[in-house]
Amino acid sequence: MTRSLNDVQADVLVLGALGRLARHGLLDRPAPVADSVAAACQRLLIAAGLLAPDPVRPTESLAAVLPPGVPLGTLGGYVTATLRLATELSTGATTWSPDEPEVIRFFGQVSGVAVTRVLAQLLTDVPGFPDRLDRPGAAFLDIGAGAAGISIELCRRHPGLAAVGLDINPLAVRVARDAVTNAGLDDRIEVREQSVTDVDENDAYDLIWVPQPFLPPAVLAAALPRLHRSARPGAILVMGLAAAPGDAVPGAAADVEYLLLGGGGMAPADATDLLTGAGFVDVRAVTRFPAPLMVARRAGQD
Repeated sequence: MTRSLNDVQADVLVLGALGRLARHGLLDRPAPVADSVAAACQRLLIAAGLLAPDPVRPTESLAAVLPPGVPLGTLGGYVTATLRLATELSTGATTWSPDEPEVIRFFGQVSGVAVTRVLAQLLTDVPGFPDRLDRPGAAFLDIGAGAAGISIELCRRHPGLAAVGLDINPLAVRVARDAVTNAGLDDRIEVREQSVTDVDENDAYDLIWVPQPFLPPAVLAAALPRLHRSARPGAILVMGLAAAPGDAVPGAAADVEYLLLGGGGMAPADATDLLTGAGFVDVRAVTRFPAPLMVARRAGQD
């Protein structure tokens, strides 16, 4: 279906209305009578199919944006992230990194819940896991930690687990350290302002998470041999891949987003070559989740 520029402009205003209502807690209750702008925003989201009326509440399509348990208010961060990404794209930027605490916290809350649930399901198929994460001295390495959402959620699931989160964004490191403190996990989670290419531990981690869409190809290629050395014998590395773009607008838009985030797209076959070249074994692609994952193991027994 052909869309006009007016349609696209309306979509931008829908996004802005969503952010405004999310920040004021008005996605699941009527706007105050005196707030005519909020009331108009609710009418706009109802027309767009994102809110249902009588009573006002998110439709299934809007609710599906967030993993279960993530508050509706975090959609304000989702809107800010999308608009910042679009602005950077329009001004000619070739990469973008979250530069507002709200956006970093949004990514942290969503990834913390979503990735941890995926890991919990995934590791049930891996011999020795997830029990290995409950052994004394078990350790997790979180690459591109952001707000440390994954480390926090994993440590909550596994009370004896320790975690190290790495990020090169100084603001993200500050936000993550605050989140760790607020979660009462300062004694179990360390957040470092450090590149993955500077990892120098040997035989240190039982589980490593690598978000490929956020890592430039050259950085990923340089980091994987270091991550192999940092893994304990029998440890598992899980790499999240950018989903293959589709022909429709959402798929093409995701392709642009992945490029601006730094990593771009990567096919499972290419990821397999990188992982095996770095020394990992039993490399396989898992495609039953919304985005493909690579699972690899360091040889040996711990």
